[in-house]
Amino acid sequence: MKQNELQKQINWLEEQIAILTPSGAEAYEVPESILKTLKEIYTDECVDNSSPKPLFSDEEYRILLAALGRERKVCEIADGKDHMLQHILNSIEGKLKRLQYPKIESAKEKDPETQDRLSALRFDWRAFEVSDYAHYNAQLKNNLIFSGDFIGMVRVGDLACDLTVYSEQQDGPITENETANLCLSLYVGGVDTGYAYGRNSYPYDEVESAVFRFDSDMVGMEYTDFKAAIESKIKNLIQNTPYDKADLVEKACGKLHVW
Repeated sequence: MKQNELQKQINWLEEQIAILTPSGAEAYEVPESILKTLKEIYTDECVDNSSPKPLFSDEEYRILLAALGRERKVCEIADGKDHMLQHILNSIEGKLKRLQYPKIESAKEKDPETQDRLSALRFDWRAFEVSDYAHYNAQLKNNLIFSGDFIGMVRVGDLACDLTVYSEQQDGPITENETANLCLSLYVGGVDTGYAYGRNSYPYDEVESAVFRFDSDMVGMEYTDFKAAIESKIKNLIQNTPYDKADLVEKACGKLHVW
């Protein structure tokens, strides 16, 4: 991994840990372990700038994933109705998987056939049309949005992507003096893990590591530009998120299914 990419990953993890630390929940060892490893690699004079390699041994990786799952459970108990700490831990799990298996993630991005199929995707925006985007802009401007609020959904094939808002402000509405971030969370239909069921008892599952938080609230944009940014990130997630229960690209390229 190149030095500049390593620095980006270190900065990202430090930001997540800075949010988790004052949350009042128990300390999170896994994010700190990943960060420590990245810093050790960064300071190593023999950094491999060519082919990426796993950060941990297979056994270490399994232990970290299991520990991260336990941390999410602790967070779920401590966090009550606010799920944003779990969202951050899900993001860290996704980051861990991408760092551990970088070649797997890049394979689909380099495949011309996959890129052609993804470029032909037709996203369903009926659950977040231009009027909904204007409403979101107005609500945020008038301090009517709370951290964790669901604002809409985008569908493609047998996938659904929730749009939610995150802020470090957890005790009331997000004001103009506070930072808000738009977040994406991906769900896949036709996978029965017991997670949840939609119309006609159709099963669906949360792709826990397919989460993303934008650097901003994504307001004040042209609606077409907003949609393009969201669709680009969803395509990135379905290509680069390890998920062993279904092929996310195949699910996205299938017939639109509303569940």
